Amino acid sequence: MTSTMAGGGKEPMGEEELDRFLAELHEFGQKNSMWNVRPDDGRFLRIMTASAGAKRVLEIGTSNGYSGIWIARALQETGGKLTTIEIDARRAKMARENLEKTGFAGVIEVKEGDAAKVIPTIEGPFDVIFLDTEKHDYLRHFELSYPLLRKGGVYLAHNAVLMKDSMKDFLDRVQKHPDLVTVIAQTSDDGFAVSYRKK
Repeated sequence: MTSTMAGGGKEPMGEEELDRFLAELHEFGQKNSMWNVRPDDGRFLRIMTASAGAKRVLEIGTSNGYSGIWIARALQETGGKLTTIEIDARRAKMARENLEKTGFAGVIEVKEGDAAKVIPTIEGPFDVIFLDTEKHDYLRHFELSYPLLRKGGVYLAHNAVLMKDSMKDFLDRVQKHPDLVTVIAQTSDDGFAVSYRKK
């Protein structure tokens, strides 16, 4: 497992420049199977992070950093930080490069490795946790990471519309969990399972 902070002191991109960069990154992801969220899903991540006033966010499944940049846009406003985990070394390298280009120095820590092994090494609590890995791993990753979510925090899981059948065990778990209030939010042609930890 390797861990690095993205950013090297560069000033953060402005809104318009960042929008252009994200559009290019999204197009690249579409052509190269990066499994990124849709742009409207990214905006939803930004809104949820900002509205929660999140200071600490955990992302499980970095890919090339596209969703992390959307989250970091909100964290720039809240003064928070993102910890993100990626199992694939090539994608982790791309993510570091893309995150550095945005200028979010010190905002994002990329941890490279198997999430099932990395999560137990991380200390909570987190205000927001975002899960976007292989769907058959969702329940396992949830059980490992949920204890890191603070009371009043929000757990977000992607693909809850288009791939709901592949993550049925996870959806059953969060929808029946006694400490969670869960809704399915459709934010594009896809969406999220949004779970609020009430206690």
